[in-house]
Amino acid sequence: MPDLRERLWPYLGGIAKQNQMKALAISGAADHVHILLCLPATLSVAKAVQLLKGNSSKWIRETFPKMHFFAWQKGYGAFSVSISGVDATVI
Repeated sequence: MPDLRERLWPYLGGIAKQNQMKALAISGAADHVHILLCLPATLSVAKAVQLLKGNSSKWIRETFPKMHFFAWQKGYGAFSVSISGVDATVI
């Protein structure tokens, strides 16, 4: 659903910003999302994912009526990247 992706990436960036995260890159495919985030020391990875998935799934269900049963999969993958590795990570 291209319209969803076009609107979801900025929405995820907004969730990040509202929660003191910095979204360095957001992309993905039909069935998953990749987000490169800079997290404040006070925010755990688990809490960041909870905020992103929870807020965005609610927004998707409300904004796209045909997707009223939408839910992200359980779990997530997370990897740390040093500041010096950010440019190599964003392709």
